[in-house]
Amino acid sequence: RVPMNLGEKFADTWFNYPKTQDKETMTDLLAEDFKWETVTKARINDKIFETKEDTLNTLSMITNSGEWSIFHSSDEVLVASVQIIAPIDNSKRGVIFSVVFENGKAIKMISANGDGR
Repeated sequence: RVPMNLGEKFADTWFNYPKTQDKETMTDLLAEDFKWETVTKARINDKIFETKEDTLNTLSMITNSGEWSIFHSSDEVLVASVQIIAPIDNSKRGVIFSVVFENGKAIKMISANGDGR
């Protein structure tokens, strides 16, 4: 097996978090000044930006990892999506993520969500 690049490792840890609750690895992958920006209304809370602490808290509330796909992955950038069933109204939701890495850590993530197919 080829070693995972940083994007693949981040995706694996992020999307499997509901099953593993791997806070230690997720904490290590996020820079101290990490910022998650959503360009559409957030579903779990109403924040437009989340800090590292906010992000770990949001992740801990997600109970279903959904079906995810990686579109591009490297040690600099990850572009991925996930389809989940929203617990609030049982509707299918789609979320696309772009994550930027610097010095081995995620420094910024931008996401947008909408109706899944």
